[in-house]
Amino acid sequence: MSKTSANILFDLEIQNTIFVSKNGDNLTGEKGNWNQPFQTIFQASNVASDGDTIYVFAGVYDEGSQDIIKSNVKYYFELGSFVTCFVQTISDFGVAKNINIDGFGVFRQTILNFNTGAISITNADTSIRFRGLQCIGVAQAISVLNCNNFDIECDLASATSQYAVQFRGNCQGRFSINKIQCTSVAPAIMFRNLGTDLVERKITGYVGEILSFATNSGAVAFLNTNNTRTELEIPDIQKVNGALSYLIEIWSGINYFKNCGGKALLGGGINTVNASSINLFENCNFVGNSGSANLQQGFNEFINCELISSGNGANPNGSINIYPAVQVELRDCLVQEKSTGIARAVINMRNALTSTFNVRLFNCKLVGDPNNNESIKNSLSGVVNTNFYVESTCATNRPIGANFTNLIAGTNIIVDSNIQRNTNTYF
Repeated sequence: MSKTSANILFDLEIQNTIFVSKNGDNLTGEKGNWNQPFQTIFQASNVASDGDTIYVFAGVYDEGSQDIIKSNVKYYFELGSFVTCFVQTISDFGVAKNINIDGFGVFRQTILNFNTGAISITNADTSIRFRGLQCIGVAQAISVLNCNNFDIECDLASATSQYAVQFRGNCQGRFSINKIQCTSVAPAIMFRNLGTDLVERKITGYVGEILSFATNSGAVAFLNTNNTRTELEIPDIQKVNGALSYLIEIWSGINYFKNCGGKALLGGGINTVNASSINLFENCNFVGNSGSANLQQGFNEFINCELISSGNGANPNGSINIYPAVQVELRDCLVQEKSTGIARAVINMRNALTSTFNVRLFNCKLVGDPNNNESIKNSLSGVVNTNFYVESTCATNRPIGANFTNLIAGTNIIVDSNIQRNTNTYF
């Protein structure tokens, strides 16, 4: 991540470095002299010129409402530095900046303001490179509303009153955060109104762990993201609240999820609700209390994924629920419905009388309770024009419901009673 403080000190051009210490003095502080540090980051920034470095020693810095970050100046925060500002700590304050932050600092916003975070970027011409230990916000920890390019890394981003992290407007870049924690009922990560100027952009991100209390929304949510492709890798999403919400909720956009996984103690795994969305899930594992995926609209492809319903929720339908206005492809996937004593299909085709489905299975395994579930079921009886394709042999431990046609000649779903629940063994 960042260099050690010792290495940074060794590499500094002392004559172009301004030091900050809690034991310093703004009246006697002197550029290029670490024996004469300034007391505040704000005053050191006033003295700095383009290309200078501000080195902040360990200590607690309360900078009030000041704009402490200057464009084209490098900042390094030692381990043990803790910086607090009222509204935002690292910000462009609406004016285009080139922001460069390094080190192991902790940055905290203390006043509730839903438009800002501990990191708050709002100008489309701003660029930011950030390396820090923690970002803590009352409303948000990291808020990127517009940005030419961002490169953000930190160990923890946490917030209590809104999203922990949001990306919104005309922005692009990458982020890597080890843990995101959001104790409000809003999404922990919000992608919203991206590419409003109709310019296509890309956001890539890695999050090691998300802890979310979201209700009636996703722990990770996408809203009006039609002009930005998002690529996410999140090994562990934990959602502990919201019986009607999901781990990931997608309203629109082109989204790529790789190595994502999570468990919803309440609610479901994935929810897609927009016809224009294109979503690819690769090497993902989602466990939902009331279903693993609720696919209402858009194109959704799953490659080498495990989609499991824990069977404890109120959802009466199935592990995967598929609606008419959707295209779905499942390749090399395990789909499992763990409910017992309740008639729930592994894959449930919803409202089949109203439209035509387009569903394809390639080499999948469908597992349900042998006593109660069908592997694939039409939830409404009657003649159905359902494009349900099996293009390589799939296996299941349950029969298939009636009225499904267009199985490709020479292929089939093998009903094998020896397939056991709670295993990952294919065929």
